Amino acid sequence: MGVCLDPDHTGVVTEYMDGGDLRQLLRAWRAAHSEDGLAYPYPAPSSPLAPLAFASRKTRVRILLEAGIGLQYLHSLGFPHRDIKPSNILLEGRMFPVKLADFGMSGPKAALSGGGGTPRYSAPEVLLGAQADAASDVFSFGVVVYEVLTTTKPCLRGRNAFASPVAEPAHLETPSLIPAHTAALLSAMLAPEPADRPSMATVCEALVALHDSLWAAPAPILLVPDDIVLRIFGFVPLRQRASLRAVCRAWRAITESHALWAPDLDEALVVDSDERIQLLLRAPYLGVAHWLFGLTSLKVGRHVSDTGLHILASFCVQLVELDLSPALLVSDLGVRDIVSSLTDLTDLDLSECKHLSDRALQYVGESCASLTKLNLDSCVAMTSAGIKHLAIGCPDLRIVCLAGIATMGDPALLFLASCVGLSEIDVSGCAAVTDVGLSALAASCVLTTVIATACPNLTSRGVREVLEYSANLRVAIFNDCPDVGSDAFADYVPPRLRHLSLAGCRRVGNSALRLLPPTLELLSISSCTRINAVGYASLAELGLTALEALSLRRTSVTDTQLEPLLVSTAGALCSLDLTQALKIGDAGLHAISQAAPHLRRLALGGCHRISNDGLRFLTRGCTQLTELFWTAVPRSTTLAWHISQT
Repeated sequence: MGVCLDPDHTGVVTEYMDGGDLRQLLRAWRAAHSEDGLAYPYPAPSSPLAPLAFASRKTRVRILLEAGIGLQYLHSLGFPHRDIKPSNILLEGRMFPVKLADFGMSGPKAALSGGGGTPRYSAPEVLLGAQADAASDVFSFGVVVYEVLTTTKPCLRGRNAFASPVAEPAHLETPSLIPAHTAALLSAMLAPEPADRPSMATVCEALVALHDSLWAAPAPILLVPDDIVLRIFGFVPLRQRASLRAVCRAWRAITESHALWAPDLDEALVVDSDERIQLLLRAPYLGVAHWLFGLTSLKVGRHVSDTGLHILASFCVQLVELDLSPALLVSDLGVRDIVSSLTDLTDLDLSECKHLSDRALQYVGESCASLTKLNLDSCVAMTSAGIKHLAIGCPDLRIVCLAGIATMGDPALLFLASCVGLSEIDVSGCAAVTDVGLSALAASCVLTTVIATACPNLTSRGVREVLEYSANLRVAIFNDCPDVGSDAFADYVPPRLRHLSLAGCRRVGNSALRLLPPTLELLSISSCTRINAVGYASLAELGLTALEALSLRRTSVTDTQLEPLLVSTAGALCSLDLTQALKIGDAGLHAISQAAPHLRRLALGGCHRISNDGLRFLTRGCTQLTELFWTAVPRSTTLAWHISQT
């Protein structure tokens, strides 16, 4: 997290793990379960975690799995750890997440000629003076696996490890509580020859399988031997018993194949609720655990709570996209559980989670350094303080939505200004946002999309500075900003602008339209009552040949003003909103039929001057028309429809 470069006080600042380390937990467990506490050969052990929490085999295996995944990631970068032992495996207050520590000897090439590490956990070749590498890490981790699963230390050598450095895994005593396949894995990990040891990727796959088996109990029918089945169905005629036996074997083989069930697994089925997740995981033949493990994108159901997220956190470790917006029961702790293991997460949707607080953003910032897209729409309990954690922990943010959070103001935008790669921002409904915050953000980031609907404290000055700083701006939406006027667009409009919406900005007049780029694809000037014939003539002169969507709702446009404007679009127009444009009549519909042959959507609600003759013109000329509205439709429909089409 930080470093002190003062020669007299050199040091690093790391994350505080309030659960202590695995060595403390193991010692506390041994002391609590010693037959004679006075005979325990260590000082009085202490661990921030209760030893009782270590009783569950699921907990032990998950500790090993998370530590193994961390070590495998380190190996994938070409960095052996060289000192794997319980004291270098740190735990959080609630046990998870588990993290590796002490990278003093780690690296592609250590500054040691040979040896290193802790003798009790070191591989034989390291004790003999060889350089520690990934294979020696596997040996050390194998010792840790044995110690965690059995709570005893393996007897691999004599008391003096240097006098007898070669391990003898063939004589390793494995208690009956260790499954046979896990015992075989341990023997391979503790092999004397480095070439005989598996990779950490193989070890992690085996730990995932062990973890899955603990969460999912086999279906009873799969445990019944064939001969018992024959006895049960002894009433079946002798000639049919052979067929019955074959059927039982076929059923067993089929049900154990994940391929049979995988095509039917989807998010709506598996992650609909906590109960559904637990139920399906208890049937291993469904392959739900493997299906979850392979997911890269997940949208949880509305009945999922913190319990469900805690379970999913054990399996969904490869997610890059996560949508929690339907899960209204999830709290900050649930967010912590699910994101703690998602180091590769890039897209997170928390919209409508109104009870999540800044603490959830803190957890996201601590765990998701690769996050690029975040949706916080209507997370009304969050404040600018939470955005600070995001800006620090997620420097690669590209898209952020803060819509509907009235308390979110300039401090949040100033924090986000440190994310220099930020390109899209939505602050709709953020009443506390002013010119200062939006200008600072535009000055620091290369913005391509700015959505600031219903921001009452935003003025023409702020919009003008956003336009000046953002030469690559493509989408600008400033609907219902009462203090935004024509002067915001009088000097400069980005040449790459494609979507511009000023609906409800009643101070916008004719001069705002003079500098619009001819490549504009969407334009909304609904309710801009100051625009008159001069403004519409200016638009027609621009030659908007790329314009696909136009909204003139509640404007004073007339038939004669509409015709040259439509002609200038060169037939590209696909969507036109004339709701409450009271001066539009049959002549206007005739102009539409002639100049917009590719029109697919038209809104005419409240246009009382239209008659059957106008509609006859329309239907003959606009043969591709698929949507025709006679009643008032929401103003946002024009923009939403156009975006959905493009």
